[in-house]
Amino acid sequence: MTRRQYLGALAALGSGAMAAACGGGPSRAPDRPELEGKVPFRDAPESGGDSPSAEQVTLTFAYMGRLAGLRTEATNAISAWNQEQVPGPSPRATLEAVDIARQSNKSWRDSFTEFVVARDAAGVPLDIAWMHSALDFPRTFTHQIVAPLDRYAQTEESDRLESFAASAVQLVRYRRQLMGIPVSVLPAMVMYNSEKFEEFKVTPPTRTWNHEDFVFTAKSLTRDIDGDRSIDSWGYSEWSIPGWLPFVLQEGGDAVDLDTGTIKITERPALRGLTFWLDIGRRHEAMPHGPDLDSNALRGTINGERLQTAMIFNPFFGRLRADRMPAVIPTGDRGGTPLGLQEALVMPAGSQNGDHGYTAMLHLGHHVGQTRLVPAVAEAQGYVANPSGKHMSLLLDPVARDVLLDLLLHSVPSHLATATQLSWQLFSRLTLPLARGQVSVEEAAQNAAAAIEDYLTPKPPPTPVPEE
Repeated sequence: MTRRQYLGALAALGSGAMAAACGGGPSRAPDRPELEGKVPFRDAPESGGDSPSAEQVTLTFAYMGRLAGLRTEATNAISAWNQEQVPGPSPRATLEAVDIARQSNKSWRDSFTEFVVARDAAGVPLDIAWMHSALDFPRTFTHQIVAPLDRYAQTEESDRLESFAASAVQLVRYRRQLMGIPVSVLPAMVMYNSEKFEEFKVTPPTRTWNHEDFVFTAKSLTRDIDGDRSIDSWGYSEWSIPGWLPFVLQEGGDAVDLDTGTIKITERPALRGLTFWLDIGRRHEAMPHGPDLDSNALRGTINGERLQTAMIFNPFFGRLRADRMPAVIPTGDRGGTPLGLQEALVMPAGSQNGDHGYTAMLHLGHHVGQTRLVPAVAEAQGYVANPSGKHMSLLLDPVARDVLLDLLLHSVPSHLATATQLSWQLFSRLTLPLARGQVSVEEAAQNAAAAIEDYLTPKPPPTPVPEE
């Protein structure tokens, strides 16, 4: 594919779908009335009637500095904004940094959530937060940790939102509301063990390989090395995204759409994709399977050692090792690369400076989002084919850039690709029981639908834990 063809396709993806991604308007109109009344969905903070530029305010800008190196990125962005090196309104709000520490006995997600909620309860709510995928975006939506932004998306400043890729905007929507400003996205990929391919003399994946090629390759890499009739190295196994998700997307299905509240896992396209994934183990014996299977083995751990497998599906974080090479997801009849959200700017639900915060988020998100490894800003995604000095793509070798180009063009935004908590629930309710042969595809899908139903229902924010 030439750069001209790439940019043409990218433009079609970025602009043609924007209306659909941003549909629903400012009102809250979920498609699932049965969810109404269980827990009231928190609206955005009230707009102050004046223009955001009419008065000078200070906004607190929170981030978890020790997570993924965000301290340097956030402080640089704050400094650039305060020094008016970022395009935006004038006079503008001043940003004040708040570095959230991870508690020793808490996950990143829980530390972030409890800090935001505690500030709200104490009457000193945060105004903007820089979130990473490790903090589980969908959970902050369903637990109403962050505010919907549609109340503010009626100003001239909101034209800036149109510069973000439609697929990225879709990933920050929940119940017909915009819940954040996307900064970077994560396409899934095949990460393969090049040493295994070389050892077993198997041809590495190509940019045009299909399902048949994938199955053949996985079978060729599944080996009983020591002759004890027990597999020592699998051709393919599960990892950090559901292995069946790409195949479901390629059938035109998905697990769930958080924007509309539609559960799709029981629909025919999803069932076809699940069946193909199951057959990798059941029919072709190229993936861990069987009644005695445990979760560690299915996820590629054999005899206590991780990654005793030649291929996994994994989000592209840009970090490569000499023996771990990137490849595109094997293709079906349509695009099926799961696209998740890596970074976004959000507004904590208790913010009292919504107008100013939203304006700052739009401009900061555009500024920062142009230089991320896989940016959410549409025009910046052209860096893959034409890297320039300001883009982090210079850290990638040509092979990784070519893979990333194909991944972006064939990506499909899927909330499940980012919903770590829901992914784990579906692993227990669907993935593992299917691989064990305990349930049919239809039964597993029904079990998964029940878990998704509960996940979709809005939850109250957690109760702040008092400090000892």
